[in-house]
Amino acid sequence: MPYVSSWLSFSDVLGKAMPPRELVECIRLFNWRDTYAKLAYLAALLANGTDGLFGSAVRARTTDLLVAQRGHINPDIASIAERLNREPGRRPIAHEGVIYFLEALAILEGTEEGPCIDDATLALMMMAANDHVGQWSLESGTPKLEDLVNDLIKLTRFNRTDSIMRSFVRAFLMLNKPPSKGRFARPDEWAKLQEAAFGQPFDKFFETFIVPIVLWSRRWGVGPASDHLAFPSIHRTVWLMHTNVDTEFGEGFLRSLSATRAELKTAFEKNRRPDGLPRTVSPFYRTPFVDVGNETLVAASPHVVLEQLRMGLWGRFRAGAQRLDPKQGTEDWLRAFGYAFEDWCRHIATVAQESPTFRGSIKMSRAPGDADEIEDVVLRHGEDIILFSVKARVLPEAVAKDDQDGGQALQWLNDFFFGDRDRSKSQRPGALVLLNTKVDNIRNGLYEPDLPRKVRVFPVLVTFEDLGENQLLYRWIDNTCREKNLYCQQNVAPVALAAVNEYEAILNLAAAGRDVFDMMKRRTRPDTRHERLDVLISECFPGVAPRFEAIEKAFSEITGRSLTRLFPDRAVAPRE
Repeated sequence: MPYVSSWLSFSDVLGKAMPPRELVECIRLFNWRDTYAKLAYLAALLANGTDGLFGSAVRARTTDLLVAQRGHINPDIASIAERLNREPGRRPIAHEGVIYFLEALAILEGTEEGPCIDDATLALMMMAANDHVGQWSLESGTPKLEDLVNDLIKLTRFNRTDSIMRSFVRAFLMLNKPPSKGRFARPDEWAKLQEAAFGQPFDKFFETFIVPIVLWSRRWGVGPASDHLAFPSIHRTVWLMHTNVDTEFGEGFLRSLSATRAELKTAFEKNRRPDGLPRTVSPFYRTPFVDVGNETLVAASPHVVLEQLRMGLWGRFRAGAQRLDPKQGTEDWLRAFGYAFEDWCRHIATVAQESPTFRGSIKMSRAPGDADEIEDVVLRHGEDIILFSVKARVLPEAVAKDDQDGGQALQWLNDFFFGDRDRSKSQRPGALVLLNTKVDNIRNGLYEPDLPRKVRVFPVLVTFEDLGENQLLYRWIDNTCREKNLYCQQNVAPVALAAVNEYEAILNLAAAGRDVFDMMKRRTRPDTRHERLDVLISECFPGVAPRFEAIEKAFSEITGRSLTRLFPDRAVAPRE
């Protein structure tokens, strides 16, 4: 399958996996702080270094070290070295998932005062761990399609990143004003929610805390290892002393993003597998920094720090809504977030349409959910239309980040895409069922004469989160749609999934005068029917990185205000 790599593991080379007990015993030999720190630095290289997974800096700490072990007295290590020497760099050893896995295991089982682990041994442990972190492999036999889809959803959600510029601007503009509808649409209620969630207005919190800590994380893994700025850590006192932030408030913020070893051990123990290996890495997303002592906080990865722009803010808003109303607060926030996300997607469409080179036309209702709505956003060019259906529902933590058994990821997606309506629980039909209804409405002439019933339709489901889009998932969606008689209308393309950054990219391209419909037509061909949108975008528009001037201006304004105020002596230029 193109664009999917399996990670090199012990079983690939030696024909057998390292037993979990042996992996745990190996971790127990070494100092937990050193093991965790080396893994954290490798995570920074993966996130910010040149060429990521396949970059020379990552290879120097993994593949190259093991190749140097040719002729080793241990026959297993010698076999691994020979294998890597024959095909260097083709299959990576280090990746985001295995790093979190071993970081958790080091916190659980590493010694307090033991020796430091060397990089070659750590690379071997990553190979051993790759057999235990839900790897999908082309050589894994012939399991059911559903099993492969479930594993691949988890695999593809790692190591896919969003533009830092878009992430910043989206988070700020989307959440810095009341949603268009719902309880929190009222300015007084919105102000109460911000105070309950952040203890201050959202914009002040965002510019004071979120901007600098996320931008600081972009420095990690960049430059030589001897550069202390390249190491993924923050010294609590030093970091705060250069800002105008109230010390007590600033320390409280850093505490909210960090956890001690004891606290993390408790969290990991609650979700441990029977074989002793960790089942969850979700605590790193809630508290991305580990307090290693001496006022030093070390980040598990720049990616989990970046997550504070997304689900970190989402979680703080939800907690604030619960404080305001313990019974109804969560539901109020979910509804508000849904409107806020749709408002953002409508804003992007409006900005795109204002471009003098915009290709096509946009059709939206006067307000979300109004009677004149065809779909949330409709892009039309000639007799072709893209129906963008916007859904803000987010993956539960156990589904998104935990190594749970039983195909929970696919179960959740099945309910989200194809679930039945349940009036007793105020549950709407699945997202793809609703989108198919909109296609039926077009075919039944409901919007004529403005929209002919015979237009070619490209249905796209836009989500706030990356759902782990991959070719096998599309195959499963196709199979399920056929079973349920969905999207069988004439001249209707297969459903496409678009995370919000891919939706923005499509509208950006249209604003630049690019033919996005020609790209979408590739999803009607047998050989590219199941291709991911990000892959199609990169193949159809190579080297093109379209941006709205308004987004660039907002990014500069947000980061400029924050860094000038907080770090006047050493402002860091935003790194895209």
